[in-house]
Amino acid sequence: MTGLSDTQNIVDAFDAGVVDYVIKPIRTEELVVRMRTHLRNSKLTVSAYSAMDSVGQTLCVFSKEGQLRWATPNAWQLMKNFSDTGYEPNKKIVNRIIGWLNNTEGLKIPLDLSSQGIALKFYLSRRTAEGESLLRIEEIKGHEEVEAVKRLKNNLGLTQREAEVLLWIARGKTNREIGDILNLSPRTVNKHLEIVFPKLSVDNRTAAAALAINSLYAREKM
Repeated sequence: MTGLSDTQNIVDAFDAGVVDYVIKPIRTEELVVRMRTHLRNSKLTVSAYSAMDSVGQTLCVFSKEGQLRWATPNAWQLMKNFSDTGYEPNKKIVNRIIGWLNNTEGLKIPLDLSSQGIALKFYLSRRTAEGESLLRIEEIKGHEEVEAVKRLKNNLGLTQREAEVLLWIARGKTNREIGDILNLSPRTVNKHLEIVFPKLSVDNRTAAAALAINSLYAREKM
């Protein structure tokens, strides 16, 4: 809300990022209509973010400078663990994210961050023409899962990704479900299994799952 009414003032304001521009003196009916529109758009945006959360799409967007542009509700909650203010991630975390986003080779693997007992993996989903990065966040559910993957990897001579796929096979997940969890296509999951089966000397997922469970159980008993 301002008394500046020149065209250039309005252009400069929108270039700076405002979403509306109200010139004094105020016309009450016009102001109310504008507010209703913004509230409606805000509700639609919140609804869209919540819908993404409900299907497991925990997403956020960072600018190329490392500024958090927006995030789904669940992403906000997770990111609070990495903030000194309860809003923006702290400088140390921002520097980690910027360094990762600027490392082309590093983007082939997710970024791991942990704070206050919370461990997260960040995956780059895509980049916009403006240089903003859409990231998917995956919360690592407990130390046990990390240890289970490590056991399968070491006990059975698998790569990190092969061990991750096998762990979810042992938990009864389909290729599509595993793909959603690990950010892979079902076809890629199947390719990993084509390598895993010969390594384990098995020819089906049931036998592979049984071997994985036995390996984990035997390791726990040692």
